[in-house]
Amino acid sequence: MVAALYRAGVPIVAGTDAALPGFVLHRELELYVEAGLPRAAVLQLATLGAARVMKHDAELGSVTAGKLADLIIVGGDPTLRIQDVRRVMTVIKNGVVYQAAELHRAMGLGPG
Repeated sequence: MVAALYRAGVPIVAGTDAALPGFVLHRELELYVEAGLPRAAVLQLATLGAARVMKHDAELGSVTAGKLADLIIVGGDPTLRIQDVRRVMTVIKNGVVYQAAELHRAMGLGPG
C-alpha cells in the first residue's frame, strides 16, 4: 500500500510516536524500502520531505547554508544499504556535535 501511495504522489512522512523514536525510526525507513520505495527517496521523505510537510523547509531538512545544523553522520552509505542509518557515528543538533557512543552510554545503552 505504501509503495502505491508513493507512486501516486501522496506525501509520505517518516516519524513515530514510539519511545526512543530515533531507534524506531530506523526500522520504519527499512520497512519503506522493503515496501518498494527507493532508498534515496526514503531518506528524502525522512528529511526534506518531513520539513516541507511541516512547512519548515526554509530552515530544516537539507544541508544548506543558513539552515539549522541538525544532522547525523553514519558509518556507511544508506543510499546503497538503508540499514546503514543504524550506524550513527555523530549527531549534530543545534550546531552542537555529539558522539553517538557517548549518547548511548548516557542513556545506559552501551558499556559504561
